[in-house]
Amino acid sequence: MPGPRLAGRTLFVCAGNTCRSPMAEALARQLLGNGAQVESAGISALAGAPAAPHAVTVMRERNLDISAHRARPVASLTLAEFDAIV
Repeated sequence: MPGPRLAGRTLFVCAGNTCRSPMAEALARQLLGNGAQVESAGISALAGAPAAPHAVTVMRERNLDISAHRARPVASLTLAEFDAIV
């Protein structure tokens, strides 16, 4: 039986794009495979801010590395390019 699928391009959004949405992005990639078209952004993100240390730690415990993540504001994206926004 095939695994779960997200159709098209999916964007995960939270406030600062340093915890929740990058974690969701990494978990979706793990679940769906590296070929999944998933991204993350934040409503009030400070562009270039690193992932929060506690988020990096929690994800590392799941064998996922988000240490290279850098926040980006949702306003910098063209939302119409995404098929699903979570």
